[in-house]
This record gives sequence, structure tokens and C-alpha cells, in this order.
Amino acid sequence: MNAANSLKEAYLTLKEKPTIILLFITFAIISLSLFLLYSINLNSISNPTSNSLATILMSYIVGLVLFVLFFILASISVMIAKQKFSGEKILLKKAFNDAKPFFIRTVGLFIVIFLILGIPMGIFIFGGGILFDSLVAYSSIVISLAVSGIVLLIIGIILLVFLGVGVSQSLPISMIENLGIIASIKKSFSKSYKSFWSIFGIGFTIFMISLVFDLIEYLISTYISSLISYFLYVAYIAILYPIVLIAIPIFYLYSNQKPDSNKPKIGTDSASPKISQG
Repeated sequence: MNAANSLKEAYLTLKEKPTIILLFITFAIISLSLFLLYSINLNSISNPTSNSLATILMSYIVGLVLFVLFFILASISVMIAKQKFSGEKILLKKAFNDAKPFFIRTVGLFIVIFLILGIPMGIFIFGGGILFDSLVAYSSIVISLAVSGIVLLIIGIILLVFLGVGVSQSLPISMIENLGIIASIKKSFSKSYKSFWSIFGIGFTIFMISLVFDLIEYLISTYISSLISYFLYVAYIAILYPIVLIAIPIFYLYSNQKPDSNKPKIGTDSASPKISQG
């Protein structure tokens, strides 16, 4: 299955009634959370003497809600993709119940993925950006610094793409094959590079759609209404993220089906995840 078909299947899955309900719930939680963050920031600006500790605490609470929402949504999306692939009726409650045993592992998995992607990005992209900004700020700095900054930026982007593709299938592998965190990441690297351009195509397509939405949101915010742009931004997040979260498991499932079978090899005891493997 290529990138276009994966995104198409994800979009068709989102048109199912249970996933539409999930989108509305996601939209409502994100809207409320971002509104609270906006209100907190506005209050701190208009009233500098207000309790800064309470403001910071509320910001962390809202951030934690969004953090938990993402991991729950990611886990449920894998199970929805599994139901879609298996030809089962998509049931939100069943997807949630099947995903529950994996919530803790999903958090651990994404923390490890964040470290894998974050450390080299901090070294290369931000390091390169600092060097490049230094050249802009101080014209006396030699050209070699600019060249070094650009080289580091390019290396950082290339590294992000390759590592991002490498870890992209970690979550569906972890949940569907019932593997531990490290084993899932290792297997994801092994499988993803065999389908590098298809996975890259999914990510690149989503990236381009994001740019278009960002441009539209900026133009509406600047020339029409910031309130309209706010709801557009929330809707874009609530729709685009689930598409990505469903498209990758669908790609994984279809690309791993056997020639003599319509279904991939599924872990036999997926309801009770292993504590560690690898």
C-alpha cells in the first residue's frame, strides 16, 4: 500500500460514525484546553500582579490534559485501524477497551521516541540555527560559520527524516504484535526502511497540508477574524492528527498481510501486553 491509499483509507475510516464521535470529543477537549491556555495567558498579561504560581500550575494542568489525550487517541486509533483492516464493524467502545492495556506502554514508547528524535535535533538543527543567527546578528563573523550553520541544519533535517521514518511504525507494532518498547522500535526501523518512500510520502503529504492550513489560518487571523482562525486551527488539529494516527497503522497492517491471507499476523494475547521484551 502506498501513501495515497493509506491516507485515503484513513479518511474513509474517519467518515464512520464512531470515529466522527471521536473527532467531536477530540475537538471539544482541544478547544476547551486551548481556550483555557489563552485565558490564562491573557490574565497574566492584563494582571501582572496575579498569582504567577497558580497561572503556571493551570498551564501545566492544561498541558497534561492535552498530553494524555494524545496518547489515548494514538492508542485508540491503532485499534480502529485494526477493526477497519479486519472488516469488523468499527466500535469506539471496543477500540477503547482493547487499547486500555497499552496506555502506559504507549507513554513510555513516545518518551523514548521523543529522546531519539529530540537529542539529535537539539544538537544539529538548534545548533545550526544559533550559528546562522549569529552570522545575521554580527556581520564580522567569518563566512565559515554561516556555512557550518547551514550544513548542521541540513544534517539535522536529514537525520530527523530518517529517524522519523524509522520509528513511525513503532506504536502499531507494539500494540498489534504485542512487543515491548525497545523491540517495537527495533522492528519499526527494520520494516520502515523497506518502505521508506511510502512512509515519507505520508509524512510529506501531511506536512504540505499543514503548511496550507497554517497559511489559511494566518490570513484569516490577519484580515478577517482571530476567533474564526482559532476554531479553524482547532478543527485542523482535531481532524489532521487522527488521520495521521490512523494512516500509519493502516499502512502497517496492509503492508504486512501475507499473500495467502487477508489479515496480518496478530498477537494472540493482545489484551494483556508484555511488561518488557527487548
